[in-house]
Amino acid sequence: MELRIEHLTKKYGKKTALSDFSVTLQNGTYALLGPNGAGKTTLISILVGALRQTAGEIYCDGENVRNIPKKYAAQIGFMPQQTVFYKNFTAMEFLQYVGVLKDMPKAEIREKSEALLKTVNLYGDKDKKIGAFSGGMKQRLGIAQSLLNDPKLLVFDEPTAGLDPRERIRFRNIVSRLSKDRIVILSTHIVPDVDETADCVMLLKAGHLLKTDTPAALIENLRGKIWNVRVPFAQLDEILQKYRIFNINHASGEYEIRVYCEEQPLENAVPTEPRLEDVYLDAFEEVHNDAFAL
Repeated sequence: MELRIEHLTKKYGKKTALSDFSVTLQNGTYALLGPNGAGKTTLISILVGALRQTAGEIYCDGENVRNIPKKYAAQIGFMPQQTVFYKNFTAMEFLQYVGVLKDMPKAEIREKSEALLKTVNLYGDKDKKIGAFSGGMKQRLGIAQSLLNDPKLLVFDEPTAGLDPRERIRFRNIVSRLSKDRIVILSTHIVPDVDETADCVMLLKAGHLLKTDTPAALIENLRGKIWNVRVPFAQLDEILQKYRIFNINHASGEYEIRVYCEEQPLENAVPTEPRLEDVYLDAFEEVHNDAFAL
């Protein structure tokens, strides 16, 4: 599948939520990273047909989706940040209900529902009322419903929120398998999930696409700019005033500080491997040194 997005723009009155967004996506996993208000939800809502753009076009395998709305919708699997469930439905009843809404053949609905409940580790709870589910269980059921129609475009909005570490690993493994023959878009603020699963990262800020590249390439751009420095407790304020600080840890009576700097900041500073988290902090200027002050 190929999804081509050209000059997508969304305005609410005088406010521009998404501005001239253009990218071409093919089979693989794409992470959409950005702070609150970056335009991630707006973009996702347009892609899944829940919101109409002000300008721009979307092409699916060369066809304008305006001309093939039903065909395009049938290829989408979507898990919103907060899936609405009927608390008196069981997990199995809910998936069967969703299967009917997606106009799936009746013969396939139960078979696929059972298989997906096993995939997301809910098969043992398939006859339990959703009202008794924990937040993590509901999240897993939301993942299952998004996969029910075997979509070619999968869109997840904060898919691992509420999942424990074991279930987050399970989700990452599912995504790795699925992305071989479809497009998967992950909108998330949990950077380690992106680092483990994404083939490509899209950095979105204030409605603008800042960068699109592989995690490895984005990380490589920071090589030589991330340093580890050990300083006495009394020297912390001085460091906070001079440098951009990405992290602080206590270490044997000292502070171990992760510093962003174009050149060696202090004589004892040691260059260290950059991480995708550093890319995020650098791109969105999320670090405010006063947050580290005592």
